[in-house]
Amino acid sequence: MWNLDKRALCLVLDNASSNDACIKELLDSTSIKDHLPVDGEIFHQRCGCHILNLIVQDGLNSLNDEIIVIRKTMKFIRHSQARMEKFKLACSQAHVSYKRPAWDVPTRWNSTFLMLELALELKPAICRYSNLDKRYNLNLDDVQWEAVKALVAKLKVFYDATLKLSGTKYPTLNLFFTEFADVYLTIKNMASSPYPFIVQMGADMLVKFYKQKSAASTSASNKKAALKDYIKANKNYEPQKSELDDYLGQGLDEAEVDVEFDILAWWKLKAPKYPILSQLTRDILAVPISTVASESAFSIGGRVLSPVRSSLNDESIEALLCAQDWLRASITENGENFGALLWTIDEGCVNEE
Repeated sequence: MWNLDKRALCLVLDNASSNDACIKELLDSTSIKDHLPVDGEIFHQRCGCHILNLIVQDGLNSLNDEIIVIRKTMKFIRHSQARMEKFKLACSQAHVSYKRPAWDVPTRWNSTFLMLELALELKPAICRYSNLDKRYNLNLDDVQWEAVKALVAKLKVFYDATLKLSGTKYPTLNLFFTEFADVYLTIKNMASSPYPFIVQMGADMLVKFYKQKSAASTSASNKKAALKDYIKANKNYEPQKSELDDYLGQGLDEAEVDVEFDILAWWKLKAPKYPILSQLTRDILAVPISTVASESAFSIGGRVLSPVRSSLNDESIEALLCAQDWLRASITENGENFGALLWTIDEGCVNEE
């Protein structure tokens, strides 16, 4: 009915080995391969956000002392209500808005970033708390806090890139080069950091970055060889100038600084001049660079119904999922990050003043 075998260009999936097997079975058991460009070599595309995740996870494998201390601090304060009350007092004395301390999930680097960011925000209160609770002996000195600040600045580049590449309100495929270029420059600049653990983290990340790049380069080399063979076989053929030739022969348009570039709007204006190329571009830009958007649409994370609440009927469960989707949409429109908000709510990091 939908003729998907003739319409599919590629599938964007994460790096799970089961997905490789799934793609192979799909290509072997259907006629879809007959209609794919370059014999299906570009059919399976890796999720850009999962690639970023692999790079950062490699960098955080050897956790530094500062992260461990902050994690222990968050757990220490949350251990009892009495400690929480003392921390509220510390926030009041330090003139800091109270937020409930929360620790990260080690397997989710973004939660580590959010924990460190929260710790920096609560730094005056944490330092003050050490004077209120004599059992607390996990103090960080000024140099260590500066190291945490430097780490947060580096991780923010990855965090912001992940948010951009997982967007749902705009094309993301065209953002790949600029975002990964920023990531690459950030990793290289880590080598000049005054903090040894950041230098080591950058080295580990660079190894993973080039590993991902080399895997793609092997495939790219095969395509270049095939293209050279095609050109050699058709070198005496002189076709008339195509839309693509005309487009490539034009000068570059310079985007305004600090102005969001709407690539779909740009191609809409160029459609009368490049009717075929604009349609092709629209189809290609419809491909997301990550699987985050589709995964999060059906993710309920920690909001899974417990056995006690499993008596909810189908309509109520459907209403809960719909409400989450509507909430996500409204928050996105207001410029807030839904993932960070969910982490904040789940961990109780809300402003209670």
